[in-house]
Amino acid sequence: MAWRFLSRLAVFAAGLALTASLHAQVGPIPGFGPLPISASSVTCTGGTKTTSGGNTIRTFNANDTLTCSGGTTTFTYLVIGGGAGGGSGTSSGGGGGGAGQCLAGTTTAPSNSSTSITVGGGGAGSIATTSPGTSGSNSVLGSIATANGGGGGGSSGVGGTATSGGSGGGGSGATNTTGAAGNGTGTNSGGNGDSSAAGGGGGGAGATGSAASSLNGGAGGTGCTSSISGSSTTYACGGGGGTGTGGTAGGAGCTGAGAGGLNAVGGTATANTGSGGGGGGRANGGAGGSGTIIVSYVGTFLFWRDIKSDNDNSLAFVNVAA
Repeated sequence: MAWRFLSRLAVFAAGLALTASLHAQVGPIPGFGPLPISASSVTCTGGTKTTSGGNTIRTFNANDTLTCSGGTTTFTYLVIGGGAGGGSGTSSGGGGGGAGQCLAGTTTAPSNSSTSITVGGGGAGSIATTSPGTSGSNSVLGSIATANGGGGGGSSGVGGTATSGGSGGGGSGATNTTGAAGNGTGTNSGGNGDSSAAGGGGGGAGATGSAASSLNGGAGGTGCTSSISGSSTTYACGGGGGTGTGGTAGGAGCTGAGAGGLNAVGGTATANTGSGGGGGGRANGGAGGSGTIIVSYVGTFLFWRDIKSDNDNSLAFVNVAA
């Protein structure tokens, strides 16, 4: 039994000693007879690096470049556009800001490639009832995927109509009550405001924003949930609609989105969630959260024979994240 353990330990040490550029079989190793060993290496840079379950994860919360070398890279990705700002009102509530678009997929990048990363900013909340909340900006993963920024929540003044984007902004209370449409996969429309006083919820990646009811603001739409980072996280939720005295403000579509204001400024969405800001309740709207881009891939693999007997041909491997 001891010789098997020592044999495997020696093989493991030999595998780790290989350089990342080793792609061909080598051997024999003295004392072990013919022992084919090979390596497959992909090394990438950019963003913030973490690891989970054998995968290397790179998270981009600001503009950057993903650069990979050493071989063709197959990776999964999540691209979230910037969330929009909530609308405002003087005697009524503004609509919640729409969430940024949520796009996920798998792609293959050629060896020695560079991919430009643009992370969309969150939109500002409305500070004048004659304009809706500012739409979020697009997040762009090279030529692979573009996630649209969310649409601004509606405001109660002339010209304050909610705008479409990724997910659409919620309609305002009293006037400009129609919620805006979403635009593409991973988006939804904003909820309608109420003619009494309350704003509708902004659309989320997972559901339409709720419509306002009487004096009660609509809740923001739910978002998209992904475990690409190594833990389950929800992104791209709509902001809640605001309202005035006598009502209940609309709730955020999820943690990270802005809740509607009750006679107060709308809530601000958390950065890098792509969620919408809350509509103001007789006050200014809250700002939307910036987007994010996350990629996950397998780094360097080292292969060797698992010596159980003279005729054993099974292979084992270890992942060295890069």
